Amino acid sequence: MQDAACSIELLPPLLQDIVRLIELQPTMALVAALGGVRVYIPTEERATADHALAGIVGYDNLRKL
Repeated sequence: MQDAACSIELLPPLLQDIVRLIELQPTMALVAALGGVRVYIPTEERATADHALAGIVGYDNLRKL
């Protein structure tokens, strides 16, 4: 676990915040799919299981964002 903590500290602050919400693996999936692109994250009420981001990070994680 120490290795993960060290690598998280190397991430930009925004990604560190996302890791705290949805963990490292879904965050890295988001970066791999959409890194460098401005992304609209729907409110919890508007997040649906068929939303494109739910396919990347999972529906439960999308609702946490």
